[in-house]
Amino acid sequence: MDKVGGKPIMDCIKSELKNVEDVSLIEEVLKNIKKDEIRKLFIEAIKEKGDGSCDYRRPTIGKITNQYKEEDARLYAKPSEEQLRRARELYS
Repeated sequence: MDKVGGKPIMDCIKSELKNVEDVSLIEEVLKNIKKDEIRKLFIEAIKEKGDGSCDYRRPTIGKITNQYKEEDARLYAKPSEEQLRRARELYS
């Protein structure tokens, strides 16, 4: 764990999570937490309060990255002969 805050902050988060009544709020915040130590606190709180049916995995960063790679591939794909012909007509 980074030394920013440390155990006092973790204890504070743990104590505040006990006061949250709506598990969906905890689940929503969990989606954006990157630090594993803090994620564990949120997951524990969800398990204590909820039915345990939520998805605790990290956000879909990989899926988003792949989406942009596919988009980039389309943008930078080699133009077809028809597209080249049209471009030549426009610029001649």
